[in-house]
Amino acid sequence: MTARLDKRTILMKVEYQMINAEKNEARLTEMPHERLLDLAAIYRVILSEDAERKISFAVTHSLCEEYKISREELDAAARYNMEIQGFRAQTMEEFLSELTGVPKEMFEGGIPLYIIRNRRGNNGAAAMFCSRLFGILAGKLESDLRILPCSVDEIIAIPADWHDAAELRTMVGLINSSEVPESMVLSDNVYRYCRASGQLMIE
Repeated sequence: MTARLDKRTILMKVEYQMINAEKNEARLTEMPHERLLDLAAIYRVILSEDAERKISFAVTHSLCEEYKISREELDAAARYNMEIQGFRAQTMEEFLSELTGVPKEMFEGGIPLYIIRNRRGNNGAAAMFCSRLFGILAGKLESDLRILPCSVDEIIAIPADWHDAAELRTMVGLINSSEVPESMVLSDNVYRYCRASGQLMIE
């Protein structure tokens, strides 16, 4: 059963969804959004979700006018909901252990790689807007971070000195073209989180 649509419901259920700005240039003219480098955070309302289906829609300017929702209200609600829902930053060992049921100790010895998703597993790339999370990871690793955009649902963070940025861009592009559905592709770029400044940039 879906929730009745009114202003309160929209603000309770709205969240960020990261998309590629260039590929969605025309679409972005119709909806409020926040730019972040080559990406854009749009606002998506998740009315209901279960194992079989999800009912959701992107917020448009016309919807905001109809329900008398200001840009400030919309953004404050999405940011609050993002913080409440939170993100999971799992090491590769933890991720594989959860996936296979094998103790994580069996996978130890790999690179310090973190898979970042939200609690529901959808729209997890919104973590790009959560610099506090990157700051914690960078402090733990004592390093700047490179951020790899796996899809709109998840991103990967690794120490910045682990691999060459150009090679990582090639890898991301190949994975996007062969493994990720076009509707889920976020970007072919690789990003760097600077520990000293707390800023995110394209490498």
